[in-house]
Amino acid sequence: MPQQRSPFRVTTPTFTLSVCGMQRPFAALGRSVEKQACDLGAIPGKVCQIHPPAKAGQPGFQSIELPRYDCPMQAEGVWLDEPGSAATMQTRDCPTLLFWNQQTGRLVFTHAGRPAMTAPVDCGGCQYNVVTAAARATIQNGNPRDVHLWIVGSICGHCFVHESDDSEQYIAPFDKFGPTAFTNRSRGALNLPAIITLQAIHYGILPSQIHYDRWFCTKEQLAFASLRRGTTDRYNTVTVIRRQ
Repeated sequence: MPQQRSPFRVTTPTFTLSVCGMQRPFAALGRSVEKQACDLGAIPGKVCQIHPPAKAGQPGFQSIELPRYDCPMQAEGVWLDEPGSAATMQTRDCPTLLFWNQQTGRLVFTHAGRPAMTAPVDCGGCQYNVVTAAARATIQNGNPRDVHLWIVGSICGHCFVHESDDSEQYIAPFDKFGPTAFTNRSRGALNLPAIITLQAIHYGILPSQIHYDRWFCTKEQLAFASLRRGTTDRYNTVTVIRRQ
């Protein structure tokens, strides 16, 4: 298995996306979080720190919001429309998504963990989740063929196993996506990147414009934090900087 370099970066004229492996938590990093973003091109004072909610019912759950720069904000993600603005979050095994509308220039940056990808229990079997919220915020009234999606910092579908006694309640909601949702249903091996890809295609985003390194896995890459490998906190730092 090839080792994923850290930091991993995607750079275009519009944005830079950076994924760094094991680091101290935000509380210990302090101002150096903003410095890291500014080193990549962000404007000082325009760096939004996102703290994704851990479960349903917490503030900001499944929510894509305007960025706040004066203090950390609890939300799944933000959209960035202002040149020089940036957003950063710390993760562990959960995918981080960057949607980019190349026609309108809109960037939507979001955490996409299993809870946020689970549809509300009262939605009658719908497929609403943080992925659909982010896709809608990016496409708006435009053409989904103008949208690119990057899926980064995720555990793979073979390693995201749920085998505890209460696991069925967490994985059953994903049966609606069919066999694509699992690499092994009996072990509860949930394939979040595949589900994200399936939903993006459903929204009209071209498969050729969905970017995911299928060889990367936070559990298998020792430079990155992983709950399934025993890491106790979110130590991977994902940052996006809007350049223009």
